[in-house]
This record gives sequence, C-alpha cells and structure tokens, in this order.
Amino acid sequence: HAAGLRLDVPHLEQVLPAGKPRLEVAPVRSRAEYEREMARPEWRDREAVELRLAQEHRDDEEYAVPGFSLLAGKPVHFLVDRQYGAELREGITIPRWRERLVCPVTQLTNRQRALALFLRERVQLATADIFMLEQVTPLYRYLKAAAPGWKITGCEWLGPDVKPGSVVNGVRHEDCAALSLPDASMDIIVSMDVFEHVPDPRQGFREKARVLRPGGVLLMTVPFFPERDATVQRARLVNGKLEHLLPPEYHGNPIDPEGGSLVYHDFGWDLLAMIREGGFSDAFIGLYWSMEYGHLGAPQVVFVATK
Repeated sequence: HAAGLRLDVPHLEQVLPAGKPRLEVAPVRSRAEYEREMARPEWRDREAVELRLAQEHRDDEEYAVPGFSLLAGKPVHFLVDRQYGAELREGITIPRWRERLVCPVTQLTNRQRALALFLRERVQLATADIFMLEQVTPLYRYLKAAAPGWKITGCEWLGPDVKPGSVVNGVRHEDCAALSLPDASMDIIVSMDVFEHVPDPRQGFREKARVLRPGGVLLMTVPFFPERDATVQRARLVNGKLEHLLPPEYHGNPIDPEGGSLVYHDFGWDLLAMIREGGFSDAFIGLYWSMEYGHLGAPQVVFVATK
C-alpha cells in the first residue's frame, strides 16, 4: 500500500533548527486587509517573475526551477510540469504552481512543503498529538518519517456506510463532521483541500474545535476565491439525497482516483466567519511566496485558526 512506503528524509529538527531561515507569512483577517497587502508593489513584481518564467518555458512539458528546499536542507531543482490544471493564457502555459514545484528529496509539492513548514512553526511540544485528514498522501508519509516524535494520526473518507474510527485495509475512516475522537484530544489538526468536499462545513469546524485542546491550531488549505465575499454552494444534501445547484465539479481523490470527490462549496471571505463561529478565537489567512524556497503562485494561501 502507498501509505507503507518508506521515505528517507532528514528529521525536521535537523533541517529546521531554531533561528534558521523560514518561509515568511503575511496574515490577513479581512478582504480589506488582503487588498491592501496585494496592492504592494512586491506582489506585482512576483507575478511578473512567474510570467517571465512561464514564457521562458512555454514549449517545455516539464522543467526544473533551482532553489533551496528548507525541508531537505539543501539546494534542489523543483519540478514543474503541466499536471493538475495548468492554464493556457495567450499562448503561454501557466502551471498550477500550488500543486507543482515538487522537491526531489521530499517528493512534496509547493502546497505540501509549505504546510509542513507552518506545522513545524506551530508545534511547540517535543511530542504533539496531530490529527491529519489524510493518510495515503506524500505529506502524511513525509511527516511520519521526518517527525518521529510527533504522535500523528491520519484518516480518509471511505464512504457513508463506514463507521468513524474504523480501519479498513490499514486506512482509518473518519467523517469530517462527526469525528470519533474524544474532546480536547489533539494539539494540531491538518486539513488539506478537504472542506470544499464537506456538505456541512460549519459542523465540520465545530468538530475540529471540539477535539482540539485549548490553544490548539487548525492548519487548513482550500481552494479560495478572494474576489468573492460570499461562499457559493454548488451542491447540498436534502434528507440524505444529493441535489446539485451548479454543474457538478470533482477534484482528485487518492482513495477514488477514478471518481474523484464532489465539490460542495467554493469558499469566499465569509469562510473566516464560519471558522470563528465554529469555536475558534482567531482565524486568519496567511499569504506566502518565495522564489528562493520554491513557493510560487502569487499569493499562496493557508488558513490558520486557533481555539
């Protein structure tokens, strides 16, 4: 099984000791703050760098971007190709930066590497209880190998007929909106592009707040639409029956690569309010970008919520 592959990577403490370089994050808590941040000339310069890079490689199916992998602790060449939704603009292929820039040492993409860095910043305990809403992914395998002191529990969604907490063929099943975990049992929860597939995200946030200890943190990514104040609901469940409000959209699912996962919501700025109302004292969006460390796509976004 893919989850059982061994990954030979350095431990996080070896490559990320205190005081070493880190990925800088600009926190914003509203659309107004976001627009002020994005009006800074640095972001226009960053977009120009990305466009120039795409132009230079307009005819290449794949290419390498030199940089420094903070997780590997050494210079590498990050892989870029046309997978995962590259976009053609005026004859130029724009890679889906968040899903590419793969580190050859850790095998992690831009988004996955950033999440691992943010997780290392947030974990203050030598041993921490971390719950991940994924188990058969490169990020889960990487963290199990690179952070052996952390108590990491992973899970996947295996279908509506499986009891939360059950293990099927070595994979733990959980329902994001009805976890089997005890109250106040986790220090960190990691959710990578999960909540857009949850029919009731508000209940999902209440569940995350329930199982986190005081001061615990939810680190989350979702496809986010900064041009929208309100979230758009694409589908819903009515008395257990699926109803499509917009044409169905599916994202890749490592458990079901053929069928994928249905998207229920396209999130806008009201997502921050949903998170806070779910039981979190603070929630913000962290914007990040770094040519040196291989984090392109101006800007990349991570949600950080504290109980």
